[in-house]
Amino acid sequence: MFIEPHTFVPFGGVFQSYPWLLLWAFLGVRNSFQKSLTFKEVANKNFHSLKTEHNYLSKREIRNHVLTYFQDITFAEKYFITHSYGYARYIHRLVRVFPFLSLLYSSLYCRVIVVKKMMRIRRCLSSSPKMSSSYVAV
Repeated sequence: MFIEPHTFVPFGGVFQSYPWLLLWAFLGVRNSFQKSLTFKEVANKNFHSLKTEHNYLSKREIRNHVLTYFQDITFAEKYFITHSYGYARYIHRLVRVFPFLSLLYSSLYCRVIVVKKMMRIRRCLSSSPKMSSSYVAV
């Protein structure tokens, strides 16, 4: 999605700087609640909204959050594009020729992750004198 769906600013999820938002507000880009506002008011509202109400995480931030709960994470946009039944299937052949397009897809449209479940470790107490305690993967 090249248009940020809340502000209607092109690449608004990627480029959230005030000058970028001001440019598009000056060019007349507004959502339905901003029709009567000046371009500076629109830019201020969009900037505030993108910084406080919407959360566009980088891959590094996603990885850090996910790895606190899961053993491994893989960003799988290339595989998603290859096996998609949606619009992504139309760019599959291009991605085979130009692999960097999957990075653009990830940055500009959506991220696809596959996670590996973390093994829980449970301590088992044994009544056997040979084994005082042991750990078992659950």
